[in-house]
Amino acid sequence: MTHTYVLGECLRGQYKLECGSSDAEIKVITGSCTSSSSTPTIQTNVCHSLSSNTRVNVPAGTCSGHVIEDPHFVGLQGERYDVMGEPEKWFNIVSDKDFMMNAFYHQNTNHLRGRTIMQQVAIAVSGGGGMSHTILANTTDLYIDNNEAMVVGSKISLTSSSVDKYNNNQTSSSSSSSSSSTLLAVSRISKVQWEIRTSSYVVILHHQHVHDQPYWDMDVSLLDKTRTPHGLLGQTAHHVHNHDDGAGDDGERRRPLKGKQGQGEIEGTYKDYEVVGPYGVDFIFNKFLIGSN
Repeated sequence: MTHTYVLGECLRGQYKLECGSSDAEIKVITGSCTSSSSTPTIQTNVCHSLSSNTRVNVPAGTCSGHVIEDPHFVGLQGERYDVMGEPEKWFNIVSDKDFMMNAFYHQNTNHLRGRTIMQQVAIAVSGGGGMSHTILANTTDLYIDNNEAMVVGSKISLTSSSVDKYNNNQTSSSSSSSSSSTLLAVSRISKVQWEIRTSSYVVILHHQHVHDQPYWDMDVSLLDKTRTPHGLLGQTAHHVHNHDDGAGDDGERRRPLKGKQGQGEIEGTYKDYEVVGPYGVDFIFNKFLIGSN
């Protein structure tokens, strides 16, 4: 008997597994699929991307979040909210002691009411002692340390001491030294998709278009759940809502008030996350290059 399974999204740090079969009843019991006659094979440590059919291999218990379209956020614990920001400005998405990610908001001209898209994404990582490597995903491609774009199927692994010289297939010789550990690994999965991996994060960037406008969707996985990052998305790793969603005077549970700028989900206001440029850290909740979290 053949059984099929469908793997759902990460919700509140746990993998939600749903199973189905056309010829037998299958029940979900503590994360495994069972039937009266057999047990199907289940791939447990995989999350489906919300913006593509890609499956991203991440450790069990990892929290994953997403930012898609104009822009809709799914937090690292499953929160759903929007942060439209302001067009032609940079905002911080994730800020951690050795990892940061900013996005450039651009006016979505196909919609009214100020809707925006993330037209550029900038990432910086640190191996200690300052910024070690940078990634810029602009309107057309993705570049590491301002070097040439990667070809499809290539992978680059870098240490904090890697020289800025690549051949689109292998890392520089200093990166492959047995005495050095990989700080940053970047893979070009397809023409429109890249994986950025550090010891604590996995980011999948998807290059999309709405009509003739390019933009980026992102899937972000936090591998180290002891981290306490900040940023419009990062803060949801250890989220404390800044609204009261308890019972009202009449004893009824009230749905928290939400708007298009993260109200009810983010600390402060969206304006508190604006930075001066792609690698800007000049916002009040910055954690990049600031000691331990």
